[in-house]
Amino acid sequence: MASQIKKNPRLQPLAPVELNVVCFRYNPGLSDESEIDRMNEEILIRTQESSVAVPSGTGISGRFAIRLAVTNHRSTRADFRLLANQVLNLGSDLQEEDRIGEH
Repeated sequence: MASQIKKNPRLQPLAPVELNVVCFRYNPGLSDESEIDRMNEEILIRTQESSVAVPSGTGISGRFAIRLAVTNHRSTRADFRLLANQVLNLGSDLQEEDRIGEH
């Protein structure tokens, strides 16, 4: 998952990856931390509801992070690509919803 995060500038690691826990967030270039937190909380909920994956949320240095704890030995790189794409797609969807709501 860490390599998927490194590949996309809209995904930010929020803590070093040491073993099986990856903490990250979606950020399309926003500077408002409360807005980034709000987006990521919604991304987490929608991801959990979609059954694509069941990450949890946590706080790191006052910022909301999506927390993935890899515990299944059957997890594959394809699973991590799927989760990264889910987060990116949901983030884009939320941005579009916010733009529509502004008009």
